[in-house]
Amino acid sequence: MPETILSTLLEHTQVFHYMNVASIVLLYYDYLLTFNLEVSLIWPSNWGAMKILFLLARYTPFIDSLIVFYHHFAPNISQESCLKAYEANGWMYIAGACFAEIILTLRTWAVWRKDPVVKFGLPAFFIAVWVASCVIVAKFLRTLEFAHAPYPGFRGCLVIGGSSILCILWILLMVFNTGTLILMGLRASRTRRLVVTSELLQTVYRDGITYYIYLFVLSLVNVILVLKLPLDYVNLLSTLERVMQSILGCRVILHIRERGIRSLGDETFL
Repeated sequence: MPETILSTLLEHTQVFHYMNVASIVLLYYDYLLTFNLEVSLIWPSNWGAMKILFLLARYTPFIDSLIVFYHHFAPNISQESCLKAYEANGWMYIAGACFAEIILTLRTWAVWRKDPVVKFGLPAFFIAVWVASCVIVAKFLRTLEFAHAPYPGFRGCLVIGGSSILCILWILLMVFNTGTLILMGLRASRTRRLVVTSELLQTVYRDGITYYIYLFVLSLVNVILVLKLPLDYVNLLSTLERVMQSILGCRVILHIRERGIRSLGDETFL
């Protein structure tokens, strides 16, 4: 491999490492900020689907972070080991992101559940998006290419390419988040006309709209980066998006339970 190309790849790899480590630091930081809420609102609650979803969305990113640190910093990794690590990371991403998106989607579904179109259409939309996402990730993982360690003692994997098909995943998430954002906005506007101003409903709509905007913007940036930057940057923001989905999904439950207890004196509504 020419020295100039190798030098560029190493620079890109370093940027990739910085971004992923920063994303993981954000995950741990938010965990520390919200741990007291989790202890008081989640741990004492009865076991149910929402508690299980919360714990899965909350803690699977920490498993992801171990895999990320492995393929970033482990010494003398073979190309086969790199591929296996990235495959594990990819499928953990899909599973964990799905758990977080279920939480966000359930909130939208809950405020529209009396509408038969949304009641059945939103779950169907969700399933279609995530089945397609699984297909895209499977195809993307087959296109990943890794270089041999460029020098003795090199740590981590050196990615030299991957298909831009990954941008379709971000586009799908953008479309899904746009749809749910519109649904939340419509319901919020109708609620305002009915002059319903409880803290609980304000929290549901405020967090819903704000969080979907965050995820839409992040997916849009991902699409732009995949299309404009070199192929070894193809999943530059994947870890950040994974972390943000977990943070926002878990904060939805924590905020709603916190407001619900203040307003209703009961945490069993979610």
